Amino acid sequence: RALSARWIYISVFAIPLFLMLTRMDAIAGILRAKEPPAAGWTNQFILDTLQGDAMLFFLPVICALPYASSFVAEAKSGVTKFVLTRVKCSRYLSSKAAAAAFSGGAVVMLGILAFLCAALVLFLPLEEGNRGQELAAALPEYGRLLCRYFCLGALGAETGLWLSTLLYNRYMAWLSPFMAEYLLIIFCERYFPDCKILYPAQWLKPEDAWPWNGWSVVCWLALLCGASAAGFFKAAKRRLGRG
Repeated sequence: RALSARWIYISVFAIPLFLMLTRMDAIAGILRAKEPPAAGWTNQFILDTLQGDAMLFFLPVICALPYASSFVAEAKSGVTKFVLTRVKCSRYLSSKAAAAAFSGGAVVMLGILAFLCAALVLFLPLEEGNRGQELAAALPEYGRLLCRYFCLGALGAETGLWLSTLLYNRYMAWLSPFMAEYLLIIFCERYFPDCKILYPAQWLKPEDAWPWNGWSVVCWLALLCGASAAGFFKAAKRRLGRG
């Protein structure tokens, strides 16, 4: 239920379509050009799209849709009381946290993977030069991007699960990830520009200051996801009268 076929279809079609629409100027320019694009154009197009601002604001919305509101919905409907007569509270809450993180990360990663495949199929044959060599050189960066996007989706869904439980409002599961990211952007850009570790744009396009060739971003996002899960545990136990 955390990752039903409906959400897989939505992610696979909605995310690539959204990303392509945001780059219609670049696509139209390359289609109107009389000369074929130079080798490496497709790779640069993919990186610019995936590390741009458009996906930064779209991601926290779609990652929270599948499962972030599940706890509040079940608690208000009375399902939770029935479930807790058969399952331990800690096991129930841990399954909720894990399912929310997995569903948010998987939905985003599948959509990004679909966009990668679509861009490579559509634009790579148009390039001149050694296309296979360019693609092979870009694969490690694509792998890092997919991992970062999975962690970002997991973090957004976990944040929605936590804050919706804290406020006991189902709609906050979908609104709070976007609001939290927007507040972080304002916080970092206007007041603390040197606080790169909390700047969401840095999570998509990390500077050289991040160690381990960008993999430290994945570790940091996983840590934030764990902190959000801990917050959900505390808020959920208080809502259930067990904390």
